[in-house]
Amino acid sequence: NLDSYVTLAQSLAFMDEELEEEVAQSQVNENLHSTVWHDHFDPNNEFAKVFSHMYSPVPVVSRDELDPDLDVAIHFGEAQQATGVLTALNVLAKEGCRIKENGLFPLEALDDPDLPSFPFPIGAVPDAMISWPDGREEPLVIKTTSPFEVYKGSDGYLRTRLNRNSRPSRRVTSWHVPQIQLQMLCTGASEGWLLYMSGLNGARLFRIQRDDAYIKQMAFWINKFASLYGSRAPPENFFLTENYESYRAFLTKTKKIASRAFQFAIVKQRWIQRSGLNSPFFVGDLEGEDEDMDDGDYP
Repeated sequence: NLDSYVTLAQSLAFMDEELEEEVAQSQVNENLHSTVWHDHFDPNNEFAKVFSHMYSPVPVVSRDELDPDLDVAIHFGEAQQATGVLTALNVLAKEGCRIKENGLFPLEALDDPDLPSFPFPIGAVPDAMISWPDGREEPLVIKTTSPFEVYKGSDGYLRTRLNRNSRPSRRVTSWHVPQIQLQMLCTGASEGWLLYMSGLNGARLFRIQRDDAYIKQMAFWINKFASLYGSRAPPENFFLTENYESYRAFLTKTKKIASRAFQFAIVKQRWIQRSGLNSPFFVGDLEGEDEDMDDGDYP
């Protein structure tokens, strides 16, 4: 009857309004994510002398929803990933290496009956693959240290400042060991590479060996986590109660693998190619050098 058609029309109109609101909100979110990097308000300030754009915290996101330090680290890492890959290439080119772009390496693509089993499909996406003249291919992971610090100004708004002392890690950090070991597993490589790169103080390139015994331990704990907490939130320090001794042994093994990583190169700031605003790729440009990095450190 007519009343039914009127009710249906009203419902459809309401749904159209909801859809329009969702589309509008998605456009707002897209704009927010695309305007994290801004032009400098003052082209003569210290930011503009180093980076072509500056990071600005998203102003409309509440502090509860945004971890400023994590947010700036993520965005800086995304923006500098290609620079990190180029830095590794500049170091390894003298070894005859090439850099290959890659996608997902699913574990099931490897034909190896001795591979550890996982409770779900698993794979890895390295930042790039290093191709050696003898045919070897090894995963490369880029880790950046952001020079931008977020702080709350006197007006209550989040501001950004430049920390010129931010430096690349001097050693492989233990929490990156599982990631690079998984990438070696999924790519079939026996070695992997980690580049720690800062915004203002050069980079350090590390080579790390694959450890199959460790990978099997890692698979054990992944399976255990999935079986215990796959459908519920885990408690704090979830493996340091009834599994204390065995899990502590796994953590100790993780730290040992990190400590055994070989530092292949210390890369000076002048050897990192970004733009004319930063450090040109010329030996004569010594501005911003890390005092700890001698000419002999570069291979």
